[in-house]
Amino acid sequence: MIEVPVPASCEQTLAACLSRGLVIRSDHPIARRPGSRHLHLAYPDRPGTLELSEDEGSTWFSINERRDCGWVTDFAREVAVSLAGAPDGG
Repeated sequence: MIEVPVPASCEQTLAACLSRGLVIRSDHPIARRPGSRHLHLAYPDRPGTLELSEDEGSTWFSINERRDCGWVTDFAREVAVSLAGAPDGG
């Protein structure tokens, strides 16, 4: 599992992902972590899943190598870098 920290809130990061064409496949809390959030994101017409999580003020992408499908890792890093350079993280 690869983790990519994101210097923005989950909402800002989710907005950046959705604006790039991803859709939400699932959205639920992380097990045994009340107040957390864990989403599975994907392109509607391509294989691959990007996981976005937020807990205790931290936001990060998780990439399962089996679900990368040639785009997920690069996408996560690109979005994290773009949010790092954006005012207010988004």
